Amino acid sequence: MGVIEVSNIDWKNRLVRSNEFTAASYSLLPDAHRIVSVAVSVINKNDLDFTTCRIYTKKLIEYYPSLKNDKNAIARLDEATDSLMWAFVKIKLSDGWIKKNLVESCQFSKNKGNPYIDIRLSDDMLPYFISVTSKFSAPRMANTQLLKKDHHFKLHGFFHSLSFKNELVCVSIEDLRNIFDIDKKQYKLVGHFKNRLLIPTINYINKVTDLSVECFDDKAGRKIIGFKFRVKIMEEKSPKQPDQAVLWEINNSHQPHQLNNQEIITKISSKFTQWWIKKAELLKLIELHWQDYIAQLTTYISYKIKTEKIDSVKNYIFGVLKNKPTINELKTPHCLTKANKLKKQKQLQSEQHKQAQENSLHHQQAALQQQQVQEYLNNLTEDQVNQLKQTFNDSKAASGLKFWQPCVDFTKPLVKATFEYYVFSKYLSSDE
Repeated sequence: MGVIEVSNIDWKNRLVRSNEFTAASYSLLPDAHRIVSVAVSVINKNDLDFTTCRIYTKKLIEYYPSLKNDKNAIARLDEATDSLMWAFVKIKLSDGWIKKNLVESCQFSKNKGNPYIDIRLSDDMLPYFISVTSKFSAPRMANTQLLKKDHHFKLHGFFHSLSFKNELVCVSIEDLRNIFDIDKKQYKLVGHFKNRLLIPTINYINKVTDLSVECFDDKAGRKIIGFKFRVKIMEEKSPKQPDQAVLWEINNSHQPHQLNNQEIITKISSKFTQWWIKKAELLKLIELHWQDYIAQLTTYISYKIKTEKIDSVKNYIFGVLKNKPTINELKTPHCLTKANKLKKQKQLQSEQHKQAQENSLHHQQAALQQQQVQEYLNNLTEDQVNQLKQTFNDSKAASGLKFWQPCVDFTKPLVKATFEYYVFSKYLSSDE
């Protein structure tokens, strides 16, 4: 069997995967995800079987910033090939699970200073990657470029499979745990699962991929039994260019709990210092609740200090957190006013855009109609022209003209010609 050499990693290539696969349970090293993504991206829609894919490490390192900024990138890729040989995927069935091997072979070769990876996917994966015609997703390779953790890759693939449903999709906590591939001993509390794992992952996916994901609690009474997701694909033109904050986070991803925007952290830190909360306590709060939440909490507390008498700001902050408010519940009147203003601006822009499109379409149709009428009139014989003029002396045509006179500007020759054509067609169609 032949070998496909990947001469270039094209961001436009699609990762066609069935929904069964994107909802499956498995875990891979981030670099293993990158290798598999490239292998899947070169599958042709007419292929009937998997072919060994040769990926030069140089191309992988050039394409993925996480590898490009690491001196140990080649050693990482070597380790990833080892891990892939042990990887399996748990596919959910109606009566349980079935385990299937992900790859048939995966070999790292040093190749005299130009190392490459030969990978062939397992035949077990044929129904999920080859000739998939229904219930599948196909994100572009560009969306894998800035993903940096196992659950980023998996959840992005899962959300893409939901993006074609124009409605809220309910997913149970159990199903999400399976996708994340975590057991019941991890993130036992729903709040921890949501705030430490799910929300940070969604925020990151929203930042660096083509998806816009909204998340809402799915409750039975007061108990959270799952989450509702609304997923939209944003307009695709070229890969998203990472801002400096995202690049900083990628380059420092080996350091635990690093933050993605130092300006915000510095601003929050100075406020919390004034409120007698140490930096170590602040970092612990950010670890528990995620950065955007603490930033909104800072705004909320600052507002409360101005409007209420608070003896101990520190105790007040921990009292607020004890009640577990959502980020929307921490919005101040100023925040809400600003949000409403932005919402109205977007609505107005949308309406103006829609009106402009309608006007453009109307003008195009009118121009085309007038052109067609003019061409028709130019092709009339002299007898037909005389007949047309005679028609306007007819009482019916005259009454028609009188009826339309207030609505039609007959001073413009083309408009008058257009109307004459309609009258001509109506009253003399039997003579043609």
